[in-house]
Amino acid sequence: MVWGMSFWLRVRQSSVLGALVAIVFVVALCVLGLVGIAHVDGFHLAGG
Repeated sequence: MVWGMSFWLRVRQSSVLGALVAIVFVVALCVLGLVGIAHVDGFHLAGG
């Protein structure tokens, strides 16, 4: 928990690192969303 807090404080202090983390987080969310949608669509198609 303490390590996580110090990590986030360090990220917020570094604007470049913070932007990089934000971009990676958004991309990861988009990929997970697309994979989830594709998985659900495939499930519905397979289920008929």
